[in-house]
Amino acid sequence: MDFLQRAVTLAKRGSGNTFPNPIVGAVLVKDDVVIGEGFHAYAGSLHAEAAALGATADARGSTLFVTLEPCAHVGRRPPCTQAILAAGIRRVVVGAMDPDPRTAGRGVAQLRAAGVDVDVRNDPRCERLIEDFRVWVSGDRPYVALKMASSIDGYVAGSPATTQRLTGAAWFRRLQHLRYSFQAVMVGAGTALVDDPLLTVRRGARHVPFARILIGGRRRLAPTLRVFSPLPGYRRTILVVADDGAPWVRELEGVSDIVLAPGERGDVDLKGALSFMREHMAIHSILCEGGPNLAASLLGVGLVDRFFWVVAPTLLASPTSVPAVSRIDGNANRAAWKFDSVKKIGDDVLISGSAARCLAD
Repeated sequence: MDFLQRAVTLAKRGSGNTFPNPIVGAVLVKDDVVIGEGFHAYAGSLHAEAAALGATADARGSTLFVTLEPCAHVGRRPPCTQAILAAGIRRVVVGAMDPDPRTAGRGVAQLRAAGVDVDVRNDPRCERLIEDFRVWVSGDRPYVALKMASSIDGYVAGSPATTQRLTGAAWFRRLQHLRYSFQAVMVGAGTALVDDPLLTVRRGARHVPFARILIGGRRRLAPTLRVFSPLPGYRRTILVVADDGAPWVRELEGVSDIVLAPGERGDVDLKGALSFMREHMAIHSILCEGGPNLAASLLGVGLVDRFFWVVAPTLLASPTSVPAVSRIDGNANRAAWKFDSVKKIGDDVLISGSAARCLAD
């Protein structure tokens, strides 16, 4: 049995509920038999290691497989390194090192200093689990993923200002799971006006309220748009604008929390808005669902950490067709992207990858 893979599977049970903490899974093994399992269920709950220890009466001499380096700092819970040492665990297999500066190697060092055999794997499966957390703790903005759906030839609609459903029911169900793993979903004004989406997650209650973010433009947004609907388990919709002086913006003060982020060209300063939402609204991770202009803006200033691109088995090319991503200014087309997943979902294909924005000139 791949015990580290089992820990990864357990970790995913906490997806969508642990913000701002990472998702973590742990498995205790003695004589090749699992004697305890655990995962971090939500912020403030038992850490994965403590949950696994609580599932067994005697962990002495066992091996702990954990997806993330055990914490060595005091937070809402005592350090996991203390619990591991007190339990008499002989060996610890660590999937990924903790990027949190409060631990960042101290957990492994403490265990080794106490005589515990520590094996650090730097496993890609475990690194993927903390991709969002790494951005959160090491930067000044939330983790941002871009979701796009297009035809084979790269279009989202046959003509501007029209709604066109390209993907099938299987992808719609998968999208609900994807949204659930993020703290917030974000769209631009064009998507709100054309599609009037509700932007909900149909997967039951969460420990962390879901956020809906709308990037405003120059066109009026009415308070009757569904994205402004108050819903149990959701925080008030966040509206980002470059200028809060317009009468229609003031009309929305009763149904949204307004973030003022003026850019140099009269548009929204996306980087500034994201930094504000991280610092003052505790927004940890965002799934951007388009449209083409917002996607191009995010890509143009290097604010996309991961993409989910769904390709539908259809062609849309015509003189009026709308490309999935509008023209991008800046050096975004010089960014390095790494494809790491291709999956068939119903009749559609989902391609996913991560961004590496450090190319030399």
